[in-house]
Amino acid sequence: MEQQRVNFGAFVHERQDDLENHCSSISGWSQSITTGLQQCSQDMDKFLDEELQKDIPAGNMQMSHGLSFHVLNVLVGET
Repeated sequence: MEQQRVNFGAFVHERQDDLENHCSSISGWSQSITTGLQQCSQDMDKFLDEELQKDIPAGNMQMSHGLSFHVLNVLVGET
C-alpha cells in the first residue's frame, strides 16, 4: 500500500512537471504570435503612412467607348 502511495505521488509530480512545461510552451507561442501581429500592424501603418504617399498622377485614360476620365493615382510598387 505504501509503495502505491509513493508511485502515485511520483505520477502526480510528473504530470505537474508536464503541465508546467506545456504551459511554458504555450506562453512562448503566445508571445511569438503577439510579436508577429505587432510587427504586421507596424508594417501596415508604415505602408499606409509612407508608401501610399508615393502615388503619382497617371493622367487621362481613353475609354474604349470614346469617353475619357481622369485617373487620380497609380500605386507605384517597389521592387
